Amino acid sequence: MLALGNYGCPLLPGFCLSLFAPLVTAIAKAYAWQEELESGEYGSTEELAKAKKVDRSYAGRILKLTSLAPEIVERILAGETPESISLRKLRSGIDLIWSKQIEKYVSS
Repeated sequence: MLALGNYGCPLLPGFCLSLFAPLVTAIAKAYAWQEELESGEYGSTEELAKAKKVDRSYAGRILKLTSLAPEIVERILAGETPESISLRKLRSGIDLIWSKQIEKYVSS
């Protein structure tokens, strides 16, 4: 019998993380894109979106993930994604105050 971890996932390397791969991928993309903007590779979100062949609003939503509290990002990347968080839920907006994010997504 397999041991079960978070969300009833079998404790196999990378298995549970794969359930949240879209969220992990979006966070990685957000930080990469933010770096490209900050380095001057792209002058604006519109320019970045055009280069990445995505809609400007999509690029903006992805970039907002860089505002997630470090504790939340670390948990997601460690495969300990809180049940209360998903890309869909994050579309409604991310509070810029980290303690409020933790209260909403981790403490609930």
